[in-house]
Amino acid sequence: MLLFLFSCVMPMLDTSDDMLGDNSDHLTYSVGKLDRSISSSVKLIIKDGELRGHGSGNYFKYKRHKFILTAAHVVDAGEIWVQDGLDVVKTEVLWKSSSRDLAIIRVMGELNHIKPVRFRINYDNNKVGSIIRYAGYPSDLGKMVFQGMVAKEEGNSLLLQSFALPGASGSVIFDEKGRAMAVLSAVSVQMNPWVGIPELAENIVYAGRLDFMDRAFLKHILNGYGESDTIIEVEEAPSGA
Repeated sequence: MLLFLFSCVMPMLDTSDDMLGDNSDHLTYSVGKLDRSISSSVKLIIKDGELRGHGSGNYFKYKRHKFILTAAHVVDAGEIWVQDGLDVVKTEVLWKSSSRDLAIIRVMGELNHIKPVRFRINYDNNKVGSIIRYAGYPSDLGKMVFQGMVAKEEGNSLLLQSFALPGASGSVIFDEKGRAMAVLSAVSVQMNPWVGIPELAENIVYAGRLDFMDRAFLKHILNGYGESDTIIEVEEAPSGA
């Protein structure tokens, strides 16, 4: 059993962005790259009538496009706004996949206090044992940074030995080189055999993996929002966009 983790309380062309992945032979561990990636964390305000809640996400740039990556169940919860200092800015959904629990949204305006970082993906074949880090907005604790490791690869998900609380859903998981690996989705719920009731296992974290995304997929999604208001439900990267 899984528990989703959103929290509810009553233009210059940057040609360097063309490469989604990096040749690991030419990369060394960089605190600066990781810190810049963590700094892209944003708080997403969920409005559903009179109800208010929040989730998390990260602000990226790819070529001339800027977008936020988050979890599908966050955008399904209501109207999504980005907290930008003391202001909030409305967003629109460009793409979501319920089966992967991933969503790409666009800010309908400018963010003055948050800068996007270059979107790079970890395409390594074996991710188990990788050290990861993410920033998010768990509960009412404000922005926090967590660390852990990839414990298992399971279909469209990575299972992490880390920690998560409601409100952190949608946080992007980064490796030590600042490359995006997955988006935080849920924690495990296990039955306590002694008392016979389910309990959260906050240190077993599920995250939707991103290594299915390629240039064709991003071109298809990021160039498509100007042509249609329809939310595109794509389960696999299109082969020839």
